Amino acid sequence: MATFHLAMNGYRLLRGYADERLSPGGPVAYIGNLKLWDHILKDTIYATQENLGSAAAWIKTFYSIAVVLNIITTGLMGYRIYITHKRSANYSLGQGRLLSILRILVESAALQLIVEIVLLALYCSNIDAQYILLETVTPIVAITFNSITVRIKLQSAAENMKTMQSSNGHVNNPVQTIGSIPMKRIHVNIDREIDDDTGYGSSVYKDKP
Repeated sequence: MATFHLAMNGYRLLRGYADERLSPGGPVAYIGNLKLWDHILKDTIYATQENLGSAAAWIKTFYSIAVVLNIITTGLMGYRIYITHKRSANYSLGQGRLLSILRILVESAALQLIVEIVLLALYCSNIDAQYILLETVTPIVAITFNSITVRIKLQSAAENMKTMQSSNGHVNNPVQTIGSIPMKRIHVNIDREIDDDTGYGSSVYKDKP
């Protein structure tokens, strides 16, 4: 960044005193123009370098925040899935799919969390092995999200196959489903009251479910 900043200053120096020497205002007008792209880029490089230099002291905080955010986001998503599972437990067969999705989420996120914790520990201990972990964080993040997608898709395909086999084996009593989620049967009794015009009152008939 410092080399790039120095190169931009050299470029502006040559441009101002060589190319713009005969322009109205001369080099002073060129260098004093704050709207030019090279001046904006030069100041951007300077601000970026200052921020990076001032933030070396914040690396531990950054790594710590990454670990905490991983725990918080995974915990909140897991809590939401568990609450949804509890609310739908009375309408689904077996344990349902949500608990298995919750397990996949926690297992996949644990991989990234472990790497971030080890990276933080190695950095705080000033061990050179931290650079190995640092270079593996990016692919592990991709592996984490891809593993969640692939595992849920494979599970969904397996459950769809099981549902089809179950339906083929019990043609006379198929399991009603919503999508690929098997649902419980609900028995409903319907009472009908019929008025009798013969004067004997009314009768109540119960229909079968």
